[in-house]
Amino acid sequence: QIQHVTNEKKLLSSLKHNFVLGLLTTFQDESAVYLVTDYIQSVSLWEVIYVEKTGLLSMQGQQHADCCRFWAAGTTEAICYLHSKGIAFRDLKPENLLVDQNGYLMLIDLGFAKALPYKVTKKDGTVVTEDRTYTLCG
Repeated sequence: QIQHVTNEKKLLSSLKHNFVLGLLTTFQDESAVYLVTDYIQSVSLWEVIYVEKTGLLSMQGQQHADCCRFWAAGTTEAICYLHSKGIAFRDLKPENLLVDQNGYLMLIDLGFAKALPYKVTKKDGTVVTEDRTYTLCG
């Protein structure tokens, strides 16, 4: 858990994009590390799909298709930005996408994200550069 928070802090501090949650500052006390992020008045995409009575499931035809295309484009834009920075997101799901009051998506929760390539120290002490991840996520 601590490694995920430390990793998220490091990655978020290096990113600036309209569709990726921004990190303002961090602090810690004896028991926790706190990440202070942009405030986004929003609901998760999961809530929009499955909970909201006026949400995606209540839409019909072209309106439904337009929303799906718009959100797919926003998600693709955010993921492409991360890839341009050498980051694999690795936890894409509706719960990690916020929909703001204007309908735009915001990618959140970079705890499982991984910067590539990265260095690994082998048991014999040699350091190698890896460009693949071996963590089972999801």
